[in-house]
Amino acid sequence: MATTRTPRITVLADGRRFIDKRYLGVRIGLRAGAVTQEQAEERLLIEIARVQCDLARRAHARPTFTDCAARYVAQSRTKRSIDVIKWHVTLLQSYIGDLEPQQIHDQTLEAFVRARLADGASATTINRSLEVVRTILNRAARSYRDADGRPWLEGMTGSDAKQCRCRKCKGVVTAVIAPDDAIKWLCPGCGQEGRIANWRRPFWDLSEAPRGRG
Repeated sequence: MATTRTPRITVLADGRRFIDKRYLGVRIGLRAGAVTQEQAEERLLIEIARVQCDLARRAHARPTFTDCAARYVAQSRTKRSIDVIKWHVTLLQSYIGDLEPQQIHDQTLEAFVRARLADGASATTINRSLEVVRTILNRAARSYRDADGRPWLEGMTGSDAKQCRCRKCKGVVTAVIAPDDAIKWLCPGCGQEGRIANWRRPFWDLSEAPRGRG
């Protein structure tokens, strides 16, 4: 194996060039093939740039729902409901597990809700899954921090939350649309629940109302 003018680029017995270099702790090892020295050097520069991009991407990567959920499950391991929490998290993983916290909202949860309804799940069960999502996102916004002290979920506000009207409860109401088009709602805090039928088209249905300017 003969050396060349560029450290870590060598020439094998068959005349093909081989690159074997460590850059920023990452090993770059590959057969460049029957190429010129200049082509091998260019390939090395390309690989170095790739390593730089990968390291930069990892350094600035944001946690996903899976990361948040794993931390929440670990913190909840002493709760009596830990098995139920794990069950809900498992159901949610295939739908939102790879999403970053700020990407999780009504639209990204719609596929999960529709699938659960198609499987025959009750509105109460679906709402409890959504409450697990809300709890995890609240933790990501208020408690979970990265190495720089930034919250895992930034800019979260309670503007979209629907507060329970029960005087003794401070819970947040969640709701889903049932197969018969009724709205089924539940407050996980006090356990109150209800059903709203024939809600479309009356004046309080704003689903198709034109949006104002701004």
